[in-house]
Amino acid sequence: MQEICSLDLQSLPLQQGLRYSSTVVPDSLSVSVLKTACDQHHFSLMRVFYIGIVAGRNCADDPMPADGINEYCEVSICINKTTALTTTNLTRQAKLMDIFIL
Repeated sequence: MQEICSLDLQSLPLQQGLRYSSTVVPDSLSVSVLKTACDQHHFSLMRVFYIGIVAGRNCADDPMPADGINEYCEVSICINKTTALTTTNLTRQAKLMDIFIL
């Protein structure tokens, strides 16, 4: 999991997974594995937790604080065992009820 958390944010589809904010906060990742499968490709489905902020709301008199908003999405990671080519895809965005369940 450390390897996933240390990746460049551009390597994961986190920006596309934002639902309640507009920008991903660097160094805010936490990952849990939901499923793995091994065949000719190694496949993992992971739930990625991270923090987003609403960019552009940093005026001194802004009534909304610039606090982070908890976000998560599910990401599939497929690694070709022969070539080591890795692809990542957003498989599911958080829904409002999911946030309450967590």
